[in-house]
Amino acid sequence: MGSIFNFEKFAENLGKVCQCYCYQCSQKTTWKFGKLTEWARLFSFKTIPFRKEYFVFCEPCGDDHELDSYEFKRIESIVKSLGSIDDTNVKEELFNRIHKSQLENTCTSPQEWNQISDKEPS
Repeated sequence: MGSIFNFEKFAENLGKVCQCYCYQCSQKTTWKFGKLTEWARLFSFKTIPFRKEYFVFCEPCGDDHELDSYEFKRIESIVKSLGSIDDTNVKEELFNRIHKSQLENTCTSPQEWNQISDKEPS
């Protein structure tokens, strides 16, 4: 017999955000965004959305990066109106942070960081 009350997570892929370079894949790829909702369940019914997390991820490799609710709403609004965040300052701001994080996780020395971060991704 199942429990009366539990929590369950549901991930939702919300579609394409842009095309951008991924340092994990070492190529220009499609990035998408999504939402992870943790629901409180009573018996088998979803009752209360307990927590929501927002993220953007590289489609081929799955490298994901958390978005705060403000960033998510901003990206969602732009994607609804323009179809993507390509050619916006939002993309530049977001991927400066993502690329920095990717490089910090892959570089082994400060010299390697400087060599890679000074290059413009293709």
